Amino acid sequence: MMKQILRSIVVMLALFAGQAWAQSGKVEVLWLGQSAIKLTTSGGKVIVIDPYLIKNPKTPDQYKNLDALGKVDLILVTHAHGDHLGDAPELAPRAATSCPSGRTA
Repeated sequence: MMKQILRSIVVMLALFAGQAWAQSGKVEVLWLGQSAIKLTTSGGKVIVIDPYLIKNPKTPDQYKNLDALGKVDLILVTHAHGDHLGDAPELAPRAATSCPSGRTA
């Protein structure tokens, strides 16, 4: 599972950081509990991975309010277990990209 997360981070850095990353090298990684991560690229893109936040006992209290994440450009979910998919459906309308979940109605 950790390998999946690390692969996702590497792919996102390659996709979003681009030339700016090579110039500044500044990337922010914020652990939000369990496998939830907020990654901010040097270009200012915000990627949230496995956004299980509101009911996660390890999430810092301030991030249990999804508005505290600020803008979100991309949501990545490693797999559809509740402790990874978590709050992705609530975050999706705020994101610059869609959040396919594989769910059926």
